[in-house]
Amino acid sequence: MRKRRLIILAALAFTAMIIIASCQPEETGTSETEAAVTEERAKEILDTWLEARNNYKLDLLDSIYSTESAIHDPGAERDICGVAELKQYYDRTHKAFPDVHFEFGEYRTAGDWLISFWTIQGTHTGSFGELPPTGKEIMVSGAAIDRIEDGMIAEEWVFMNPLELYQQLGFKLVPPQPETEEEE
Repeated sequence: MRKRRLIILAALAFTAMIIIASCQPEETGTSETEAAVTEERAKEILDTWLEARNNYKLDLLDSIYSTESAIHDPGAERDICGVAELKQYYDRTHKAFPDVHFEFGEYRTAGDWLISFWTIQGTHTGSFGELPPTGKEIMVSGAAIDRIEDGMIAEEWVFMNPLELYQQLGFKLVPPQPETEEEE
């Protein structure tokens, strides 16, 4: 089942990459063979991100995110604006899951885009929003699509299934009940 989800995520991310890349206007002065994101820079970004998250060194994010970056994450209440706000958001997840550990699977670059597939593991021992600690272990996979500008992440779209996370924390999906006459 996990492998099937990863294949579906990969297909969605690849499709999004093709659509996004095809909608970008051509830049003048750049040859078609010149990559805006080199393999070397992509690896540096991913390695730095892992170091920042797995070792709780969030100041390292300043070297890979632009100060005014925009992050669209389904786990956040709203879009995250800027690296300072991103560090605050990540700080809350580190407090909820102090043993958090990320791994990257495959990644791809295309023009000024970096697409990566990741897995997060951790134990919920701290408050997570209004949810008190459950002590439950989680493992969730997802993908990120980053737009790179001047070697830095300018915009990021995170794709994951929040329901998968909440079910691992013990939430149950309960269908709505029909209204009774007394409720109307």
